Amino acid sequence: MERELKVLILADRHSTRLRLINLGDQAILDGLHRALRMQDGCKVASGAWKQFPYFNISRFAADCDEAAITRVFESWYRALGNHSDRRARLERRIGSFLENSPLFDNPIRRAVDRAFEQRTSLGLIEALTPYVLRNYCAHRFLEEVAAADVVLFSGSGLIADHLAHYLPTHLFEIYAAKKLGKPVAAINQTVAVQDPLLSCIVRVIYHMVDVHAVREPISKKRLVELGIDDDDIMVVPDSAFGIADDVLQRISAPTPAGVSEKKTVAITVRGDRSVDIDAWAKLVDYMQNKHDRRVVFLHTCRAHDLHVFRKLRQRSGIEALDYDYDADEVCTLSAEFDFVVTDRYHAAIFAIMAGTPVVPVTSSTYKLAGLFEYFEYPLAVQPIPEIDTLPSLCQAIDQVVAQNTLCRSAIVSARSDLAMQFRLGLEEILHRLGPLIEPPTTARPASDAGAGEPPELP
Repeated sequence: MERELKVLILADRHSTRLRLINLGDQAILDGLHRALRMQDGCKVASGAWKQFPYFNISRFAADCDEAAITRVFESWYRALGNHSDRRARLERRIGSFLENSPLFDNPIRRAVDRAFEQRTSLGLIEALTPYVLRNYCAHRFLEEVAAADVVLFSGSGLIADHLAHYLPTHLFEIYAAKKLGKPVAAINQTVAVQDPLLSCIVRVIYHMVDVHAVREPISKKRLVELGIDDDDIMVVPDSAFGIADDVLQRISAPTPAGVSEKKTVAITVRGDRSVDIDAWAKLVDYMQNKHDRRVVFLHTCRAHDLHVFRKLRQRSGIEALDYDYDADEVCTLSAEFDFVVTDRYHAAIFAIMAGTPVVPVTSSTYKLAGLFEYFEYPLAVQPIPEIDTLPSLCQAIDQVVAQNTLCRSAIVSARSDLAMQFRLGLEEILHRLGPLIEPPTTARPASDAGAGEPPELP
C-alpha cells in the first residue's frame, strides 16, 4: 500500500477477546487482527460492540417489503443526526465515571460483572451503555466511521435465523457506513438466513455492500439466491486461520495435564440447540469399549456447552479436562488428541490447525459442511447424533481409527493451504476496496429536529 489505510472493524471486541465465552469468536478476532497487521500501511480501529441494540427485529412488520425495510433503516439513520454533541460529552464522562470510579470497585459490582460476562462476555456497564447513554454511542459511532478509509463487517455466524432479534442491529451499522460514503466489505461470514423477512432485510442491506467474502461455497450460493452479483462475492476461509502459523510454533509445547498422548479422543457438542444425550452417550461408550479410547469433553463455549457435559457424565464414562483454556491453548491441546468428534465449526478449525483428524457432525447451519468442501477428506460430514443415525456415526469412528494416518495427512495438507487462502483473500478484499475510497468528510446524518438543540435518540 502506498499510504496508510485506516480500517474500521464494526462491532469488534478484539481488545477484550479473552473474556469472550465463545473460543471461536476469540480466534476469529485474533486471526483477523493479526492478518491486517501484516498488511503494509494498514492501521486498524475497533468499532464498539452492538451500539444500537434497540434497533432490532421488533421494529419490522412481518409482511415488510423492501421499500418498507429501507424506510425503517433510513429513519434509524436520520435518528443518528438527532443526537446532541453536548449531551454526548456529558454521557461520555458519566460512562467513564461508572466504569472507572473506585466507588464501584467492590465485591458486589465484581460479582455482577462476572454474572454478566458469563452470559454475554460484557460487564454490567458495557452491557447497559448503549441503552442509557445513547447520545454518546451515536457520537462515538459517527466518529469511528468518519476516521476510517474503509469499513469491514465481520459477519461470522450472525447472518442466521436463530439470531434474528439483533441481526438488524448489526446490519444498520453497515447501512450507516455506506450512507456516510465509506467502502464496506462484509467478510468472514456464513449466510444462512432462510426466514422470508430476514432474507429480505439482508437483501436490502447487502446490495449496498461493495465486497462480500463468505467462509464456504454454500454461503456464496445463498448470496446469489438473494440477488447479490456473483462477481462481488469471494470465498475466503475463516479468519481463525490467521492464527495458524502461531499454532504450528506452539504444537511442540508440553502436553497439558490430563491428556494422554494419542489415546485420547475429544468430543465437542453444541449446547445451544436440542441434543440427544442418549445418542452421544452411546457414541462415547462405543469409542471407549470398541476402540479403547479415553474420551474427554472439549468445550468451545462455556455458557452453552458445559451443561451437555454434565448430562453426558451421568450417562457415560466421559471425562472433563481439568484445564482452563483460551482459543490459542485449545489448538495446542487439540494436537494431542487421536481425533476430534464435533458439531462445532471452530472446534473443527482448531483441530485442523493442530493437524488432528476430525469426525465432522452436521451443525445447525451448513458452515461445518462448507468447511470440508475446501479439501478432499476421507470422511463425510455425519448426521446429527440420534439413535437412528448411530450406525453411520460408529462406522465413521471405525474409519477414522483405521485410516487415521490418511485423515491426518489430508488435514495437515489443508491447514497451510487454508491459512494461505485466508491471507491472500484478505489482501484482495482490501485491494478491491481501495479504489472506492472517497475524500474525508465531516458529514453527518441530517437531523429531523429542525432549529435548536437536537433531541436525544429515540
